[in-house]
Amino acid sequence: MFGEEIRYTGEETTTSLGERLKAVACEAKGTKHQVDITVVHAPEAGMPAAKNGCTSIAISGHTHILSGPNLEYTDPAGESSYQLTEGTSGGAKEGAIPVGPLKKDAVETILFFDKKTHRPIDSITLTEHPDASVSLMPYTPMPQPLLDIHHSGITANSHAHS
Repeated sequence: MFGEEIRYTGEETTTSLGERLKAVACEAKGTKHQVDITVVHAPEAGMPAAKNGCTSIAISGHTHILSGPNLEYTDPAGESSYQLTEGTSGGAKEGAIPVGPLKKDAVETILFFDKKTHRPIDSITLTEHPDASVSLMPYTPMPQPLLDIHHSGITANSHAHS
């Protein structure tokens, strides 16, 4: 019913959903059915697929706070996986129904992908404010892995560049 909070009605937990999505995405990796983007409500449900490099980006919401895109995994070939938690695209305060004028900033992230690799390469964050003004952040490249120098050469690690 309109105006009611979202409630999970199944028996699957967010953790088990995350593990199931990871299994599906990892099984499809490298095939024509590869999962490029995983979209879920709770960040915990998308993280396992991103942290294991089975999806190029896991996008979620739930927290009402923008976080990311964050680098979660880089494989030996240098392909990275990311996690993005959107703020609130409807401008809702936590626990409130987004009906009528914005109650807080509404945030959307526009992602740009490489056509060949299907990997995210840049993003732009667009923010609509309750006073009807709009802010547009400049293009932001996706975080890249730092390089660790070992005796055997240079290898990528999975920490985002700050």
